[in-house]
Amino acid sequence: MDDARSWIASKEPILAVEYKGTVRAYPLQIMIWHEIVNDRINGDPLLITFCPLCYSALVFERTVDGEVLEFGVSGFLHHSDLVMYDRKTETW
Repeated sequence: MDDARSWIASKEPILAVEYKGTVRAYPLQIMIWHEIVNDRINGDPLLITFCPLCYSALVFERTVDGEVLEFGVSGFLHHSDLVMYDRKTETW
């Protein structure tokens, strides 16, 4: 969070994620446009998601059957929720 304080305004809404003692801040002004961040925290591949329509966030582990996946935004909605897809297989 210290690094983020240098460019995020003190009243800027963020999505805060704490994982294994490490805290990350994802500004909502960026998450609203991008919706997905493929990130690593403490070396673990994580998927940070934010749906601007339902204004909710979820965090997932990106490792499935020992393989690290990378996700993107499909542009589709399911019951007004964001639908993501796996970039390797292009499945959702």
